[in-house]
Amino acid sequence: MTWSSSSTASGSGIARYEVLRVNDNTVISVGLPSPLAYTDATGFVTPGGGYAYRVRAVDGNNVAGQYSLVDIAVTIAFQDDPVIAASPTVAGTPVRGVHIGQLRQAVDAIRVAAGLPMIWASYADATGPIYLDDVATLQTSLNEARYRLGMLPAPFTGAAALRDPVRAADINEIRAGVK
Repeated sequence: MTWSSSSTASGSGIARYEVLRVNDNTVISVGLPSPLAYTDATGFVTPGGGYAYRVRAVDGNNVAGQYSLVDIAVTIAFQDDPVIAASPTVAGTPVRGVHIGQLRQAVDAIRVAAGLPMIWASYADATGPIYLDDVATLQTSLNEARYRLGMLPAPFTGAAALRDPVRAADINEIRAGVK
């Protein structure tokens, strides 16, 4: 996670930044006000997990500012990221069952970070045709978690009918919503 530098009304300058991992209320002191970034390597991050973070500045008088808005992350390496839409000059990446399985895991991870229950019992590759009504469940479940964390909903462009084929954009939009 990265952030912009801050300032203080007291004139004492920023002494450090504190990062709050929301889902387990862990506060991590980042130290000096530079660099303006944090990589969570505390040992509490697990593969396939979802995490929500906030950051705040603490000045030289040890007065803490307000926490930032929430930023989320998942520890999933998405296959074929990004999925490329086909065009007259590009073959594109076909939407596959592995993409849906990974998205189910990512959305559930963010839901757990938000204190919500998981939706899916399995993250196995989806089999058979994949339709937009399958994707709509992912979108709704993700935005429920984002709302619970105080975030704006992820923007989704949608399609004409729920039985239309899934597009590369549908997969990429959900991925962007969990990153």
